[in-house]
Amino acid sequence: MATKPTKATSLSSRFTFQNVFRWAVLICAIVAFTILIAFIGFNFQVEGSSFLTWMKSTQYGWLLWRLFLYSSCVWGFYKVWSALGCKQKHKAPLLRIAIVSGLFTLICEYALLTTNGESSS
Repeated sequence: MATKPTKATSLSSRFTFQNVFRWAVLICAIVAFTILIAFIGFNFQVEGSSFLTWMKSTQYGWLLWRLFLYSSCVWGFYKVWSALGCKQKHKAPLLRIAIVSGLFTLICEYALLTTNGESSS
């Protein structure tokens, strides 16, 4: 009797040269973009300062945008949690991921909304 291929046997098909090459190019592009942003920031400080002023003046609009993104993530988490295929053994790691992600988000938002330990209001 022949056995069906499992996910463990098909895992090696994911790590083809083409897939690894795509990921390497993507990571290199992200690093290059980050270096480009740093280069522009160092060489055009006056324009960067006006951009920072604009970001500060529209900070509550950006806060609303981030809250929309966070609520989308919570909705997606709820959909995965309540899915019929989500078994009990998968719920504990999912809950840990949600807690750590939530704490990280709270820390990042606290850092964005405070300046030198004082409230930015």
